[in-house]
Amino acid sequence: MNPPKSLKSFVFLNLKDAKPNFQLKNICCILGMASSFGLIPLSVQAQTIGQLDQSMDLTVPQSEDQISNIISNVSLPLSDSTPSSLSSVPGQASLTEEELTETKEIVDALNPDPIQSLIEHENLSDIHVDLESEALPSESKEQPSKLVQGALNYIGVKYRYGGTTPSGFDCSGLIYYTADKYMGIKLPRVASNMAKVGTEVSRDNMRPGDLVFFNTRGRRNSHVGIYVGDNKFLHAPRTGAKVRIENISTYWSKRFNGARRIN
Repeated sequence: MNPPKSLKSFVFLNLKDAKPNFQLKNICCILGMASSFGLIPLSVQAQTIGQLDQSMDLTVPQSEDQISNIISNVSLPLSDSTPSSLSSVPGQASLTEEELTETKEIVDALNPDPIQSLIEHENLSDIHVDLESEALPSESKEQPSKLVQGALNYIGVKYRYGGTTPSGFDCSGLIYYTADKYMGIKLPRVASNMAKVGTEVSRDNMRPGDLVFFNTRGRRNSHVGIYVGDNKFLHAPRTGAKVRIENISTYWSKRFNGARRIN
């Protein structure tokens, strides 16, 4: 029996959208668990087929047959830094507690929350009202933020380095454009300078519309997003991705640098 289309998409989506530091052993563990639960008939051949670039910039085949064939013959690249245990059966690799946590977060994507489900909807223009009235946390509806409401219009816009318009945004370009258009506030152009304006807010006291900053390039405040409540933020992630809402999960939490309130 062919695996359900949604499960096939799950494998490719998680590889494509993997975070920059996503490790090969996490991928092995995910594939191993899927196989052991009988969800997908996977057979990982670690040293036989193709190269899977660690940039995770993959293209999902359009053909049903192509997808079935690739899923049943997954190949994973080995490098000098790859533990030898990973060349055996997936799922038997030794994972640290932190890596298990990150892997669990990916597996949890099989049951996405309402916000994530809406974000991945094929026709974003049809669900704009739902995003505002239902998917956002309750505190957002009680105290609407112009910045959040404005930024919701750009979910699905492609990331473009240096971009400051709806044709393409980088992380700070999205904030710069939205704050100007919907709040009449001229912010600095780059994330590190945005982190110097407004009022510092503790993580426990963040509310929708606050700017949240992260270290993603080895330096403080190198990435910025908009807090939307319920431990989620909206941002333009990286090249090859689109503006979206994500959890401040293990990956983002350990890179969190602080929050600022600009209104």
